Amino acid sequence: MAAVERLAAGGHLSVCFFGLFSVLYHIAIGYTTAARASLALSTLPLQTLLVGELLGIEPLSLRKKS
Repeated sequence: MAAVERLAAGGHLSVCFFGLFSVLYHIAIGYTTAARASLALSTLPLQTLLVGELLGIEPLSLRKKS
């Protein structure tokens, strides 16, 4: 993948995270409790790690698990 393509893909991911994620997260908070919403947000790094492992992008290691 060329550098320009990676930059464009990174830009799209940034827009999705900062734009789409925050809008959808705030809508979802209206349908659940604050405690469940905070649990969902606090486990986001773990979910990202697991999705990366499942897609074969980033292998799990003992250091990442701790």
